[in-house]
Amino acid sequence: MRLTWTVLGTLAILLALLGAYVAAVIAVMAAAAGIGIALRWGFDRARGERR
Repeated sequence: MRLTWTVLGTLAILLALLGAYVAAVIAVMAAAAGIGIALRWGFDRARGERR
């Protein structure tokens, strides 16, 4: 029975790490997209173009 809990604990830790990794990747992608949109919008405004 102790082995089962060890395996379950290991799986839970791996799942938590995977979830944190996925969340970090999504956050980085969202931040990059947000920065890109803001920069493009800023450059358009600087050139005097309005969308």
